[in-house]
Amino acid sequence: MATSKPTTTGRWLPVHGKARLPAHLRAAGAFLPKPLPSDVEFRTETAKAVARADHMLGRLDEAATRLPERGALVRATQWRELAGSWGADGTEVSVRDVFLQDLRGLRNPPVTDPAVAEYVAAADDAARRARAGEAIGVMLLRRTAARLPTSGTSTERGTDPPWRTTDRWFGARPSSAYLLAVPPGAELRTAAEQWVAWVDCPSDMPLIAKLALGAYQILTLAPLDNSEEVANLYVVLELIRAGALRDQILPVSPWLAPRSAPYHIRHRAVAEDGDLDGWIAFVAEGIARLCRAQLNIVDTVEELREEFLDRLGRRNDSLARAVNALLGTPVADQALIAERSGVSLRHSHDLIKRLRIHGVVREMGQRKQHKLHEVPAVMRVLGSAEDGA
Repeated sequence: MATSKPTTTGRWLPVHGKARLPAHLRAAGAFLPKPLPSDVEFRTETAKAVARADHMLGRLDEAATRLPERGALVRATQWRELAGSWGADGTEVSVRDVFLQDLRGLRNPPVTDPAVAEYVAAADDAARRARAGEAIGVMLLRRTAARLPTSGTSTERGTDPPWRTTDRWFGARPSSAYLLAVPPGAELRTAAEQWVAWVDCPSDMPLIAKLALGAYQILTLAPLDNSEEVANLYVVLELIRAGALRDQILPVSPWLAPRSAPYHIRHRAVAEDGDLDGWIAFVAEGIARLCRAQLNIVDTVEELREEFLDRLGRRNDSLARAVNALLGTPVADQALIAERSGVSLRHSHDLIKRLRIHGVVREMGQRKQHKLHEVPAVMRVLGSAEDGA
């Protein structure tokens, strides 16, 4: 009977009775990574990459405070995460669908994909809990994971957490698969619980290093069908809990894309050679690039605000407040615009009319008692797919 093969990076477990798996994966076995270290030494270049990422995070968080409303950047980031995770499977989600979640309080809310609503609600709730200092590992594995969208049907719904029940390999196609995750069962669950303990244990490790290692482990174990969404959200929540960011304004999935070549190369290097240093540098470089892309969005939205106010010729009245509100919620109905502008419904009707005349907003169509309005220029900026690469 074959036994597991321990290495410096983990254990390779024998695979039996898995005829549907690619032959080269069956020959190599399933990989169970060893528990994460409490500390890691950097090469000089990695330390510099970590410092650059820290600096860029500070710039992004400061820049976001200049926006009159941060909500639009949060929703656009959530759309990027959904598009990055679902896009690999050919599923499309529009940025408008994510913004429509702010209108869920309507008596007759717009029809959107329920999975979008699940993701937005779960991400918003997790961010609030992270700001309050709640344990992230427990939250993600046992509460948030059950509410995040999943592309498969193998999840044990009704259990807590919803463990993966099928085999999982890494790679774009079976022929190019490079790693087989540990099979479902006791060893997977034990390793996932060890990850939870590591994430929630206080650490003196630099923040970028901790979130990079934490993401590697949950991605490699893949204990849930939606482990990619969990890993991406983990990175953001770790940043929020540590105070590096105040909101979910950094989209991670464009960099940690499950089917991207750089991701595969670095991921495989950690499993085969234990190159944690290279993985940390890879994540740090990705964070810095994503921050630059987000900063470009913030700068463009600020420029649009100035353009709108110049076009309207008003800067200190309710019209300016309406512009600020729409920069944060570029899809809205009359009631939401009134609430966020601090005016009556009747007054908001007049504001919308003037904004429409000057080309700031446009009607999205009649919906019984509600008309929806959007800001096309802002939607184009927030709906772009730039990833900083």
